[in-house]
Amino acid sequence: SEYKQLGGEIHPLQSYLKKIQDQIDLIILVPDGGIEPNSLNNIGLISRFNLRKCTIAGSATFYQDSVLHWMQERGQPELTHNKLIACIPWHWHSKQNGCESSNSLAQAFCKMGAALWGAENLTWRSATAFDAVLMLLKSLERHSEGENLIVRMRQFFKVQGKGINGVTGELRFHENGDRVAPPTEIVQVAQDQTSAAWKWNHLKSMT
Repeated sequence: SEYKQLGGEIHPLQSYLKKIQDQIDLIILVPDGGIEPNSLNNIGLISRFNLRKCTIAGSATFYQDSVLHWMQERGQPELTHNKLIACIPWHWHSKQNGCESSNSLAQAFCKMGAALWGAENLTWRSATAFDAVLMLLKSLERHSEGENLIVRMRQFFKVQGKGINGVTGELRFHENGDRVAPPTEIVQVAQDQTSAAWKWNHLKSMT
């Protein structure tokens, strides 16, 4: 069943969860990324709710440090029965495009990021932002004086269907603007055995 008001008041949401908690083993969350101020906060409250062995899955927006803080604050053993997973376009440990993959640009990106911010502190947001700037730079290389840059980019990426290699893999697009074969990395919230800190651990690269 569907509940559309993730950004609303928490009380109706809690009542809804109580009603369905014995009937479900998976919840898919789609937070709006901060447009509704309550959406991310409500995700934290959902993660604390007694859902037994339910898997809670979310989009890339779900990949937030705040989720790790909620887990750290609660810190109860029963949390290990709940799986919190997210689908993101890039992760440091990705076998497809991560730091130890065969993607040389990703390797250079990780080396630079580790020097600037520390190992493993780069996120999918950093990687996709890098790729966006890379697309602009590559378009400028092909840009002729007097030519509209946006038109040139559209011609190269959408109409001609050409691509370039980025940190997150090959950057190619359909004419409608959707990315061709977008990368998907599955990550899960888990507690580090040594430090007891909660982390987003890489589970699987999807092709």
